[in-house]
Amino acid sequence: MKDSIFSYEIHPLKQGAGFFAMLLAMYAMTFLVQMSGITEVNPMLYWEFLFMLILIYSLTNCIFFFAYKNENIYWLYSLIVYVLIAGGGGLIAYLVSGLPLNEAGSFRWLYVVFTIGYIVFLTIVRLMRVIIVWAKKKDSRLRGEG
Repeated sequence: MKDSIFSYEIHPLKQGAGFFAMLLAMYAMTFLVQMSGITEVNPMLYWEFLFMLILIYSLTNCIFFFAYKNENIYWLYSLIVYVLIAGGGGLIAYLVSGLPLNEAGSFRWLYVVFTIGYIVFLTIVRLMRVIIVWAKKKDSRLRGEG
C-alpha cells in the first residue's frame, strides 16, 4: 500500500528547487523552439509559464504542509521560496523575453492576486491543521487513549 501524499515531509527549499528547475527547463525549451523558427516569438509565454508554476507551487506547497512537523519553519521557508520563485522567475522571464513586467499587461496584477491568494490559502491550511490536531486529541480522549 502506498502512502498518502499528505504523509510526505518535503522541505519547502526542495520543493522550490524542483519548481525552479522545471521553470528553467520550460524557459529553455520555449527559447529553443522560438529561436528555431518552429513557432512565432511570443514574449508573453515566459510570463505565462511563470504564473502557471507559481500557482502549482502554491497548491502543492499547501498540500505538503500537513505532513511537516514544524509549522513555523515550514511557513517561513515556504514564503521565502515563493518570493524567490516569483522574483527569480520574473527576472529571468524579463531577461529572456525582453518584456518588462509593466509592459506585460495584467501580469503585474497577477503577482498581487497570486501572492495574496497564496498567503490566504496557506493560512487556511494552517488553521485546518490546528483543527485536525485538536479533533484527534478529543477523539483519543473519548476513546480513553490519552
